[in-house]
Amino acid sequence: MKMPFAAGFRRRAREQGAATLMAVLFLLIVIAFAVLVATRMSGSDITDTSLGQSSVSALLLAESGIERAAARYVAGTSCTSLAVDGPYAVGQGSFTINASYTTDFSGTTLPTGECRVQVQGVVGMVQRTVQAILQLPASTGFVVGNGGVALQCGGSTCTATNTNTTDNLVGVSCPTASDCIAVGAQGTAIQWNGSIWQPIPTGYSGLQFTAVACEPGNGADCYAVGVGPGVIPELMQWNGTSWKLITSGASPFTAIACAGTGAATSCYATTTGNQYWVEVGGGTPNLLFTNATDPLSAVSCASTNDCWATESNGSGKLWYFDHLGPGGGSESKITIKGNNSTQLSNPISCDATTDCWAAEAQNGAHSTFAYWNNSTWSQQPPAPGKKGLSGIDCVSASECWAVGANGTVLLGSGVGAARTWTAVTSGTTAPLNAVSFPAGAGGGGSTVVIQWHEVES
Repeated sequence: MKMPFAAGFRRRAREQGAATLMAVLFLLIVIAFAVLVATRMSGSDITDTSLGQSSVSALLLAESGIERAAARYVAGTSCTSLAVDGPYAVGQGSFTINASYTTDFSGTTLPTGECRVQVQGVVGMVQRTVQAILQLPASTGFVVGNGGVALQCGGSTCTATNTNTTDNLVGVSCPTASDCIAVGAQGTAIQWNGSIWQPIPTGYSGLQFTAVACEPGNGADCYAVGVGPGVIPELMQWNGTSWKLITSGASPFTAIACAGTGAATSCYATTTGNQYWVEVGGGTPNLLFTNATDPLSAVSCASTNDCWATESNGSGKLWYFDHLGPGGGSESKITIKGNNSTQLSNPISCDATTDCWAAEAQNGAHSTFAYWNNSTWSQQPPAPGKKGLSGIDCVSASECWAVGANGTVLLGSGVGAARTWTAVTSGTTAPLNAVSFPAGAGGGGSTVVIQWHEVES
């Protein structure tokens, strides 16, 4: 029997509606699944992004640790003392300098002035560890000696320069790396302009210089001491363009040192008598007496009112150290040791009131160093095979240079009494008499990162 048209139409409509509903439900399920998948993917992306950001932050924190280690290294902290340091909280994480080494990545011993450090940066559960080899900035100064020898030294090397003189150069002062004055035993005076040495004649005949010193950082305020005709002690001043005679002394000058800047500059000149000359703030030098009973042979000033002079009794059997002040100041005498030396010159250098080094210049025996820590003088181990030291300059709390007979050049590295001395090839056998580096040269630059890599965890 045939179904009425209306009933058939309604049945087909119901069937089509059910199909449409099924299609809609299916579509909704597909959309819901897609939303779920998208949500999960989004959450994963967010997590990955968060972890990625934490990883980058941890790396930046590790690099901050490298910067801290570099700053401490250039300020004088020894390589082995850079770790363990931290942790230091920065932002949402922290860094720790957890190791330091004197070898490179392959285990080879690093040269003086280089150090490898390891730093770990942490953000949440993310850790990044890096290692870097740090290199101290190279100081540049001059060593002078007999026969017109002038060596430009820096890092761990020395290079000969042409002075156009055969005079025995006995003193040198470098207020800056591109401005040095050197003087000779026969009255020679020459100036380094950053590329060459050129003569700066004094205009006085018969001068025999013994030492020179400049105001730190100012090559237009230098003093040279020595003797003139008739063996009259002379004190000369260089103003950047010419020399002039400042004063004549009663006893031959042996050494001179300057500290401070501008009107606050003070210079001290020691003599073979129990006296010294002092010039304060550009004024007229004054003769002051000490309680010394023997010639004062060397002087160094850490500041305008903190100077040390070495004294010899003619046979070198005793060392004395006199603390000098602009007005005579407080003065003390300290006996370090007895020896059988016959060398009268006992060079000394102070880069700070808490860091002075003196070198005993012996003939036929090892040279010995003494160290001042602002409390006591202590004898240090001899420098093996090195004799007759006649000059020393401490550039910073972690760098000193000493020179002497037979072309000896020594580089002292390390902080305080832990400083070690190593030989630097000079290329000459001539006696070397004096050394000078610009004040603060050892700490005036920035430590360089010469190698870097990440340690895989």
